Amino acid sequence: MSKPHTATTNLTRRELLRFGSLAAAGSFAARFQPAMAGPFTGADFTKLVPEDKKLSAAWLRSLTGRGEAEWLSGGDLKYIGMPVGGIGCGQLYLGGDGKLWLWDIFKCNYRREPDHRNQIAAFTLGGHYAHPVAQGEPYTKWNGADVAQGFLLRTKAGTRTLDRQGFPGASFRGEYPVGKVRYAEDGYPVEVKLEAFSPFVPLNAKDSALPATVMSYTVTNTSDAPVDVDLGGWMQNATCPYTTDPALGQRKNRLTTADGRVSMLSTVGPRTVEAQDREDIVFADFEGTNWGGWNAEGEAFEGGPFPVGSRSPEQKIEGHAGDKIVNSYNTRLGGDNVAADSRTGTLTSPEFTVERNVIRMVVGGGDRKDAYVAVDVEGKEVARVTGHNSSTLRPASVDMTAHQGKKARIRIVDEAEGGWAHITADQIVFGDGNQTAGVGIETKHGYGSTTLSLLHGADEKGLTVSAASSLADPASPGGVFDQARPLAEQEPAVKPLNELLVGGLFAAFQLAPGESRTVDFVITWYFPDYNEIDAAPGNLSRTPNFKSFRRHYAPRFQSAGEVVDYVAKHREGLLEGTRGWNRTWYDSTLPYWLLDRSFVSIDCIASQTFHWFDTGRPYAWEGVDCCPGTCTHVWHYAQALGRVFPELERAFREEVDFKPGVAFNPSTGMISDRGDFHQHEATDGQAGTILRAYREHQMSSDDAFLRRLWPNIRKAVEFLIAKDPERNGLLEGRQPHTLDAAWHGPMGWLSGMYLAALAAGEAMAIEMDDKEFATKCRSILEQGSKNL
Repeated sequence: MSKPHTATTNLTRRELLRFGSLAAAGSFAARFQPAMAGPFTGADFTKLVPEDKKLSAAWLRSLTGRGEAEWLSGGDLKYIGMPVGGIGCGQLYLGGDGKLWLWDIFKCNYRREPDHRNQIAAFTLGGHYAHPVAQGEPYTKWNGADVAQGFLLRTKAGTRTLDRQGFPGASFRGEYPVGKVRYAEDGYPVEVKLEAFSPFVPLNAKDSALPATVMSYTVTNTSDAPVDVDLGGWMQNATCPYTTDPALGQRKNRLTTADGRVSMLSTVGPRTVEAQDREDIVFADFEGTNWGGWNAEGEAFEGGPFPVGSRSPEQKIEGHAGDKIVNSYNTRLGGDNVAADSRTGTLTSPEFTVERNVIRMVVGGGDRKDAYVAVDVEGKEVARVTGHNSSTLRPASVDMTAHQGKKARIRIVDEAEGGWAHITADQIVFGDGNQTAGVGIETKHGYGSTTLSLLHGADEKGLTVSAASSLADPASPGGVFDQARPLAEQEPAVKPLNELLVGGLFAAFQLAPGESRTVDFVITWYFPDYNEIDAAPGNLSRTPNFKSFRRHYAPRFQSAGEVVDYVAKHREGLLEGTRGWNRTWYDSTLPYWLLDRSFVSIDCIASQTFHWFDTGRPYAWEGVDCCPGTCTHVWHYAQALGRVFPELERAFREEVDFKPGVAFNPSTGMISDRGDFHQHEATDGQAGTILRAYREHQMSSDDAFLRRLWPNIRKAVEFLIAKDPERNGLLEGRQPHTLDAAWHGPMGWLSGMYLAALAAGEAMAIEMDDKEFATKCRSILEQGSKNL
């Protein structure tokens, strides 16, 4: 063996990490003496792991020293993406230069593709840890929408965007939940510091789960003369971001003000049709004894219009007019409910000439691509309407302004099988009036609203606020401020879905030499529906149907405007509560590197890894839309969530792990390792979930949680005891676990977890006055401790 290299060098942690991959190991070893250990000789490796690690004394000291807060700049910023959206609100990243990106807040973005075994579906975004998406790379439908937005600054020295283009020397520090960015340049008269975060207040899950991102800019005059400052933000109306057909609707920006805030509210809706003084034409009310001139094919519509009074108990029909409707859930031919929902057919209207601007109707039934009402013009389908997985018929309209004088037909089609495999319809009317046109815009991805807001009143002293409902060429920052107008002059801006609509808000103020001012912007959103997402096929059929859920904030708010009103009203508690936690966490003698790394992993709850439904149920993947089922043998190793937001972990125990019909089997006590995805066991997941139940009890203010769950917790402990037939405290049979394998025979890891679960079971049994079970757990625990 060659003589060990003895040259010395001082490596920073950042430099060391740059050489951390196996691919770089050879060149690293050739250039530097190992920073952490060595030098070694061949004799050191007579055993697989050397007894003497020869750890560097300097490196060991660096582990325990306070060190310095790490700031990153230059090329290090490329892959930085800190989640800065609320818990369970989707996924929005802060890039290393302070630019917001990866706007995955609109829907649940997973796609279904078979893996190499063709047995299950692999859910992936465009990038993941092995192939990360860099800031600035093109978006796909699978890694979020490309939302045009940014913040910019103007002084006498010129206009600069607040990113790497405007300030190439921008630097970043991550102190989750707060991302911090600095902007400064020699000769530029001000320095800017950004704090970006979603409100994050430990022990207050609801206020930490707001669909809101705060962009707080502190501007300091570093020159020796007064400076006039313009600070502004601009953002695209990105509602329904994947919808570009102008016939479906239009986007609208309008200015709104309230105490403590000024907002540019962005919405989407059907197109407005100009009023005309013509009477409505009732084309079909379906009140006759037969279909009249309509042609019925197949079984679904056999028997004529459906009497609402003869509906089955499964259908609670509402929203109709008169006594009869079109209903392909045909129970009149006999058979069970499945048979009624599986009958198919088509009902086609007589041909008519388009003489009005709008076709109005009410439609219900399933939200299925193969059960719908279609409008055909000269043989070509121009519009389609579906139900909403509801027996209530809801109003729908089709814009016909472009088809005046042409021949048309209406088809009511049911080609669907399975759940909600039917269509209902009634009261088809041709009309004009002050109606809106567009087909089902509310069912499209990203139907909802956003705001770009200033958390400052329009009359705040020393601050002049202006706005622009529609900016021309926002990509050229030089002219953006010149388009701003006083608030009193603002008019709503409306554009069709195939045109870009961008609004802006601006704050002007003056700074004396050395003076600083903080301006708080906030972006809020309201996209509560998991649109167009069905339970996956095959083995994933037990995965919860995201389409039947809404995001947790849906019952709390009705729009992004209501979200920003809440943030403005509770501004001090939300913003200072977040900053207070950040200060408290870092007010420590522990090393910065340890504080950074020990808390950052909780940021996954602000990504698409974590979902919180309007029913109160949480749901978690192993990664972003990857590996379904709130996996017990992955998530039980996590500790931060149970201590910081115990409400959420209690919900996991009650709504998933110990809930019959989801993860819990009341006949055996087994906790499914992937909830309602499949019914498999995992030894570490079973034991770990029992431990978590005890932890959640410890993090509760009383014993109500434990009393509710104790019978099922007891059964879960009994399930493990049944795996130890000799009651010797060791597990020796098949033991599935988180390494996606099953081991056999006693081992410290899994038997140790079994003993820990027994200890927790004993403690909970004592509190529940279940002395017999407590004694049983103690007896096995003592024997197992000796045997282990």
